[in-house]
Amino acid sequence: MMPYYSPYSFNPGAIFLVCFLLSLVTAIVLLAVFLPIRKQNQYSGFSKSLYNFLNFQSFWISPIIKLLYMTLALTFVLSGLIILFVEPLAGLGLMIFGIIIRLFFEMGYIMYAMLDQLKQINSKMGAANIEAPPSCPQCGKTIDANQAFCNHCGAKLNN
Repeated sequence: MMPYYSPYSFNPGAIFLVCFLLSLVTAIVLLAVFLPIRKQNQYSGFSKSLYNFLNFQSFWISPIIKLLYMTLALTFVLSGLIILFVEPLAGLGLMIFGIIIRLFFEMGYIMYAMLDQLKQINSKMGAANIEAPPSCPQCGKTIDANQAFCNHCGAKLNN
């Protein structure tokens, strides 16, 4: 049987380059047209979800970390249990490695949780109306709202 011959040949590097250039143009268009902050409240439904995803306002990392951890941990523990009967040290090593994996995933999840908490704090702080304490127009030092004169420079205050 003769090998299949195609008159068309392809270069994987050229295909990758074309795909990269198309992706770059698409990303620039998305950034310029769809993703500006001023358009944040214009979308609803799927377009709102897509906007939040592309602007990193919603993260998929939490379920991905959990799924990846459970898959790897179960793989190492189950294979460790099976290998434990054939080669005890190797089986025990695999089971211990499952625990080590847990520590690394916990560190990653802690970083994600800190990011999530920071986002919540920022959203609450953005909603709060924080005013600067009153200051003296002459010297700029902090004053009480009911003071008639500045304690620092003696300037008359308009309260």
